[in-house]
Amino acid sequence: MLTIDLSLLNIEQFIDAMKPKLINQYQTKDDMKSFRDMAVELTYAYQSEEGIELVNITISPDDFTAN
Repeated sequence: MLTIDLSLLNIEQFIDAMKPKLINQYQTKDDMKSFRDMAVELTYAYQSEEGIELVNITISPDDFTAN
């Protein structure tokens, strides 16, 4: 995540905004099918420009098969 003012970043809001989008991509994108078929768990790691870890968001088929 480049050029972001870290003092303005609300981690919970970021996760709440990003996780549904990531789940939808995992659930619907054709290029994710092989991951879905193997029930792969994906972790998206977001870092600052300086390499500081900001947040990890983990997605798996369980996130959409339970609903």
